[in-house]
Amino acid sequence: MHNSNLSELINKVIVDLISDAVLNIVNQQLALPQSIVVVFSGQAGLCYASVLQQLLSLPKNQTINIFFSNSALQHLSTQKISISAHTENILFFHDTNENIIQDLPYDLLLLPELSLNSLAKSVNHIADNLPAKWIQQALLDNKRIVVTFDYLTQHHHLNPTYQHDIDAQISKLIAYNIELASITDITTKIKACYAETKNLPVKTQEKDSTPHGNNRLNFARQTKNRLIASSQVRCHNAQTPLYLGYDTLVTPLAMDIIRQKNIPIIKG
Repeated sequence: MHNSNLSELINKVIVDLISDAVLNIVNQQLALPQSIVVVFSGQAGLCYASVLQQLLSLPKNQTINIFFSNSALQHLSTQKISISAHTENILFFHDTNENIIQDLPYDLLLLPELSLNSLAKSVNHIADNLPAKWIQQALLDNKRIVVTFDYLTQHHHLNPTYQHDIDAQISKLIAYNIELASITDITTKIKACYAETKNLPVKTQEKDSTPHGNNRLNFARQTKNRLIASSQVRCHNAQTPLYLGYDTLVTPLAMDIIRQKNIPIIKG
């Protein structure tokens, strides 16, 4: 390597390391308590103990708001399962009104073992039960949404037409950027979501060019940071645009990675 090229590379690395250190300090100083909403409905209440055990392993600065539908509470009562967690960062709510759903601050929505009924309602924008209401509001607010469907693996002999409908509905969820997880590994998915998005997302009003009129893609997930270093773009999905404010600074090394990965840039 030519000496001038080596010198240029060293300068880029030094600038990037300093920028990354600055970002870490800023993120630590501005970090807000992270909040999760967990919704149990129907027979999902039966996996409550398993999910709670995983949630208890998360950092204690994360507030966990757990909501139960009436049917979930009935299943818990039948199984004589106590909902108490004996920890200050976990709060419990029963089936509740629209105001709490609209006003409660949170970063991520988790729906363990979402029922097929709620799945169909959610993808068809019918918000008349607790999980469908939460999904609709989370889509409007551009929140991260994680669902599990592990119970479907128990149904190996579904009618092919019925199975096709289920697959199509799950594909719609994925098209809305709703993420799938395993019921036995929820914390890994939650930690991955926070690692990808440290800042609160900014909702945008972009015209939807997809066939689904009320598609989640209307709400491009973006974090308009003032400074972008290589660590923030190295793991960035090359198919997802990188949203930059007009005053955003991008380190030279980060810009090299953006060019190498052909990451689309949208400024605004």
